[in-house]
Amino acid sequence: MKYQAPFGSPDPNAGYVDKNVPGAVAGSKVPAKAVEQPQRELLYVLTQAGLVPSDNDLTQLWQALNLMLLPGFAGRLAWMPVLSVTTIVPPGAPVMGDAYIVPAGAAGAWAGNSQKLAIWTGSSWALIQTKDGHGVCLPDSRLFVRAAGIYIEFFATDTRAGLVKTATTQDVKDAVGTGVVRAQDLASYILRPDTATLTLYVRPDGNDLNDGSANDAAHAFKTLAAAVDRIQNRYAFAGRKAILKLGTPGTYDTVSINSVAGAIEITGDKANRSGYVLTGTRGVTIVASTVSLIGLSLTYGVGAVQHNLQVGKAGVATIDGVIFNGSAQATWSHMFATDSGGIVLQSGLAAEVRSDAYAALYAATGGTIAASTGAQMLITSNNPSFADATAVARTGGVIEIAALTFQAGGGGLGRRYHASLNGVINTNNSGPNFIPGNSAGLIETGGQYA
Repeated sequence: MKYQAPFGSPDPNAGYVDKNVPGAVAGSKVPAKAVEQPQRELLYVLTQAGLVPSDNDLTQLWQALNLMLLPGFAGRLAWMPVLSVTTIVPPGAPVMGDAYIVPAGAAGAWAGNSQKLAIWTGSSWALIQTKDGHGVCLPDSRLFVRAAGIYIEFFATDTRAGLVKTATTQDVKDAVGTGVVRAQDLASYILRPDTATLTLYVRPDGNDLNDGSANDAAHAFKTLAAAVDRIQNRYAFAGRKAILKLGTPGTYDTVSINSVAGAIEITGDKANRSGYVLTGTRGVTIVASTVSLIGLSLTYGVGAVQHNLQVGKAGVATIDGVIFNGSAQATWSHMFATDSGGIVLQSGLAAEVRSDAYAALYAATGGTIAASTGAQMLITSNNPSFADATAVARTGGVIEIAALTFQAGGGGLGRRYHASLNGVINTNNSGPNFIPGNSAGLIETGGQYA
């Protein structure tokens, strides 16, 4: 639009002048366009910047100009930093220039603006519709690209095979969603070793659909079986150790651990071992695995059909501050080692036996039960009864308890020991009354007691 020349001036671009009666100067005419066009151009700047014009805010032109200088304005640049792609409620104290990708289900000022770029202007949120191909980066360096109107995480896929990053095998196994890297694509990665000790939490109020990453109901597993399954199927575990931490006192299902390549520790609290109870219709079974049991109570469930703890096929269980308890059992033992499996009683009060059973210690078919130096065991003073004997060794089983001390003040009813069929019980010549019981031990058919 040209300037409106003073009345009678031959110059169409002369400036506006005020009317001056004494000087005989005619004032400039002010046509409607002189007011309307600048106003419309200013409004266009505000709306293109994503602002809602307001006659109560006299800083909006400044806000719009600042927005236009920000990276990513109107899709001008391919990449820009944002603070989150999952925040649903606009933060309460943003700083000018803070940027977010609005997720589905957003509320407040972001409601109805899913997958738009939200930038704080200093007094309001500018909501910008970006273009496909626009990219953003989170503070943790994760990348997201807009494709078909939605921001998706930028993974390596078959169509982006040249993308290289470092990853452990576990990183790949944990990847979920569309376009993730598959286990067979590991050759495209620079592999890092999985070496760190893994801690997974289990709680009675947990959920087996959780990942076990924290000691709360929203993250912990509900069962030990789910935690073991995660170790075996989601982790590169050979040579590693996993601590399965019982997060709160309570009752937990028993578990079967079979052919785990690394070491597992199931731990409750030695100072409150009676508060962390593992019980069920079967006992704890360890096969071809290395497992430590610390600060727990293994308790026969009513009608249980298995030994309280059974270890076999070269598996090893170490016992440290464990109570053996439950309903009366005439055919099942508290600790049973078989088929080259081993049970090791650790230093200190390793085991406390509180209830009836076929035997407290039972080794058979090449199984071994042994005591570390300084190990202690208590048969409680309520006199649990053992249907065969306190300690039973048969068919090549070995009970090596020369280093074991049975705590004073305990009890126990039944035979002290029973060795048969080349079973061996070694007490380092501690005498026939070394093992608790109220009747003499029995040696038969090639058994040895020393």
